[in-house]
Amino acid sequence: MKDFLAKYKNRKIIGNIYIALASLGMAFIINILFIDGTNFEKNLRTSILDSGVVTEAKADIFLGIDGEKVILKNSKEMQNVENISFSIVYDNSNLEISEIKSSLGEVKILGEKGSGIETILINPNGKNIEKNKNLVELVFSKKEPESSTQINLFNSNFTDSSGTIFSLTTSGLSL
Repeated sequence: MKDFLAKYKNRKIIGNIYIALASLGMAFIINILFIDGTNFEKNLRTSILDSGVVTEAKADIFLGIDGEKVILKNSKEMQNVENISFSIVYDNSNLEISEIKSSLGEVKILGEKGSGIETILINPNGKNIEKNKNLVELVFSKKEPESSTQINLFNSNFTDSSGTIFSLTTSGLSL
């Protein structure tokens, strides 16, 4: 019986030694990865610090809000613009766009109005469009005023008078 207890105590001591060595090994690895100034540690620390920082980077065309209107603006100057096209996506169960207008020229809506995905064409007929110009005004109403919804732009470009198509970067808006 004493032999069995002695073997059990030896196994328990050896098991505890393995646990202690594994803990020291993990502590050493964590120290190397996170504390010793490696690239991994710097990137991790930077991503944690940057997670709370909100930067507002303007896309080529972006959405802004003005009361009951969503305004599409440009952040870059555009020369000899024949047409501008873009698509908007929104939650049509919570948001209704009642009017789409532009001071630049004729506005055409492709697709079914109120479907939640609409493609819009603006024909400014060769005009130069300066920076921060209101391209389009979208008059909207929310069906549930307390709830949050988003409007996103995609597939946006403009064609100049020579027929060259320029892709535009976009951003969305949370209402």
